[in-house]
Amino acid sequence: MRVYVDQSMCTGTAVCEALAPTVFFVSASGLSTVREEGEPVADGGEPGGVAVPADQESAVREAAASCPGACIHLLDA
Repeated sequence: MRVYVDQSMCTGTAVCEALAPTVFFVSASGLSTVREEGEPVADGGEPGGVAVPADQESAVREAAASCPGACIHLLDA
């Protein structure tokens, strides 16, 4: 699975980071992005996303379902 954040839709609630902090990061500007190898990725990882570690897939799916801005996009490999 791969994931990216459409930052134009991000509401900055940080629900994603609370549910999957190793995958998501909310910057000082209030926008969420994804992490790759622990580091935040510019532009939310669009359009191809970043790989989700297998042990984080459930948390990432929960974050996507819980996101009030519906800005988390999952891409199945």
